Amino acid sequence: MCGLLAFVLGATAHAEDRRLAGDEPELWGLTTDDAFVYWGAGGKLRKVAKTGGEPSTVVPAPGIIEVAAAGPNLYFTTRSGLVRRVAKKGGKVKTLVTEQYAPGPIYGDKSGVYWADHGDVARRSNAAVHRLDLAGHMTTLVASLRGPIYLAIDDAYVYWTSAAPGEIMKVAKTGGDSVTVAFGQQLNGPLAVDDAYVYWTSPGERSKFPEGLVMRVKKTGGAPEVVARDPHGASTIAVDGAFVYWANADGVMAAPKQAAATAVPVSTQASAKQLALDATAIYWTAIDRGLIMSAAKPAAR
Repeated sequence: MCGLLAFVLGATAHAEDRRLAGDEPELWGLTTDDAFVYWGAGGKLRKVAKTGGEPSTVVPAPGIIEVAAAGPNLYFTTRSGLVRRVAKKGGKVKTLVTEQYAPGPIYGDKSGVYWADHGDVARRSNAAVHRLDLAGHMTTLVASLRGPIYLAIDDAYVYWTSAAPGEIMKVAKTGGDSVTVAFGQQLNGPLAVDDAYVYWTSPGERSKFPEGLVMRVKKTGGAPEVVARDPHGASTIAVDGAFVYWANADGVMAAPKQAAATAVPVSTQASAKQLALDATAIYWTAIDRGLIMSAAKPAAR
């Protein structure tokens, strides 16, 4: 199989889907903590327990785009150029940053949150990567980028994409010089990272009927590798210690990270979009149907 991953598309190969929420309009963003799943829908920041139950509204959040959990708080970006914070239990919303061009992906860790400002998307200019510590102090890590851009973080670095000329870059969370990880790639959306690699999806080489690719490159740079080919396309991506996961036109797929393994569908739920992981489950939005879904992760082999 030339080191690529085969696909097993039988309906019996995937775990049973679990519906956590339905009839959620205009789904945006998805994140989790130990107990809850959070997302934006219909101008509200919403949550539901991972064990199930009735979804509830944390706070009204007009124009919400993305959401991140960090410590006791939730952080979210909005179409009006804001970065805002609210306690997970709800309460008063605090606006932390204003006058962003087009804030998008946001991620949290123990020290704060990181987000991408897509900048002037029409002109592909003025994009940037920012950090906000838990005290609310903002640092611009990288500026004057060509957007739109996507992010991933690990313990030491922030990684981002630049749509033209198809770069994947990194910078230390503490700031410093940017380093090129990969160049000249066709980038189809978000990034994911594990201990050794950066992963992304690509629309492939065929322009009329693109074949989705799942790609990776060592964090230190080098030659990118094709991890998997998916004839149904590939968009959002996530990774854990054993598997790489991605959404395609027909559902959510998973494949062991070693070469010459077999990929299986986690779900055949159409219109899957954002993905989130915890130790035992994968969560996703089905945006065309207004659903928040989950399924057990495949067993590691």
